Amino acid sequence: MFTGTLPPGDETSIYQGQIQARGVLPIAFSVISGSLPTGTSLNSSTGLIIGNPIGGNYTFVIKAENVYGSVTQEFSVSIVGISPLFTYDTLLYGVVDNPDCTTDLITAIPYSDIGPTGSNVGSYLGTPPITWSWEQDSPIDPVANFVSGIPDGISVDPSTGKLSGFPNNDAQIPNTGFGNYGLFSVKIRGTNAWGTYVYPPSGYVLQIQMYIYPSGTPVGPL
Repeated sequence: MFTGTLPPGDETSIYQGQIQARGVLPIAFSVISGSLPTGTSLNSSTGLIIGNPIGGNYTFVIKAENVYGSVTQEFSVSIVGISPLFTYDTLLYGVVDNPDCTTDLITAIPYSDIGPTGSNVGSYLGTPPITWSWEQDSPIDPVANFVSGIPDGISVDPSTGKLSGFPNNDAQIPNTGFGNYGLFSVKIRGTNAWGTYVYPPSGYVLQIQMYIYPSGTPVGPL
């Protein structure tokens, strides 16, 4: 028979949980249904569950068996995850290619992908899945070319946090002549089961620059 229960855990620490069973030795332990906490494993000889866990709630059934028979029991383990924490790479700019800087949008040059620093899973903290979204922010020092709203045609991938797209609304950008540009101040929000983080923090500004160029104007790499 089994004795005791398994302790909860934390994603920031190594998890150790001991499955205990009474009976004639040796006793072999195995998982017959459900899943151990991701990142951990069961020692079939000792009944020790150990590893670097990923946050979540886990339920599984363990079988203990010796020469005289077997017994099963369901166990549940809760692992506390990590709430999101991230920064963003420097934002590059997107270009609207327009014949006269004011009307008749012809094409749009893609806005370069940028995302949480390094643009890979290991570059920011937070237990997956993280859902990403963005919203308008107000600049600390408003300038003449500050644009209210979020750039049309640019979006954030809700699963990766990357910003990309095709600028498609030159009407959002002030008409001041060749090389018109607008500065869009935005905030990025990352949310998982353990919390929410918004970047940039209070007192800082994250801006996207969008330019309008006449059709055919050479534009450097974005």
